[in-house]
Amino acid sequence: GPDPEDTPAVLDALDSHGAKATFFLIGSKAAAHPDLVREIARRGHGIGNHTMTHPQYAFWRLGPRALAREIDLRYEGGYYYR
Repeated sequence: GPDPEDTPAVLDALDSHGAKATFFLIGSKAAAHPDLVREIARRGHGIGNHTMTHPQYAFWRLGPRALAREIDLRYEGGYYYR
């Protein structure tokens, strides 16, 4: 996530139980939904880095260097930067 359908529902459920959580976000999705990222933070939840692109089928085989690159990437204006 964040996901425009699931994240608001999870936030509401957490609020209804007075619970706090840490959301580990995929950077490209966070860049696409900055309003949801702000809402997570506004409601007092933690935010963690779950890589920039979360390569679906290669994630567990990335190795330390490639995984570090994924964590260090940032997204601006349609491009990924280190």
